Amino acid sequence: MSYKKKGTRTIKPGRKREKWTDILPRYLTFISHMRPILRETRRIMIELDADLLFDTEILDKIRQEEEKRNIRKVRALSEFSAMYRSN
Repeated sequence: MSYKKKGTRTIKPGRKREKWTDILPRYLTFISHMRPILRETRRIMIELDADLLFDTEILDKIRQEEEKRNIRKVRALSEFSAMYRSN
């Protein structure tokens, strides 16, 4: 009696599974776009006192200030995020 080892991952029929070498450039691009956003978030969090991080009024003021930034840059970042959400 022979036993066939079943694979742990299943994919849809007719769909070729991507290799890590195909996916890596997309992840590197994603990381390079996320770094400035995370850097700004880190800066805001470090500058605030720990108690102020729980104050929603302060956080709303900071959010409003950030929303006043250059609309082209914000639009580009939102389009980039949408691209990765759809994949």
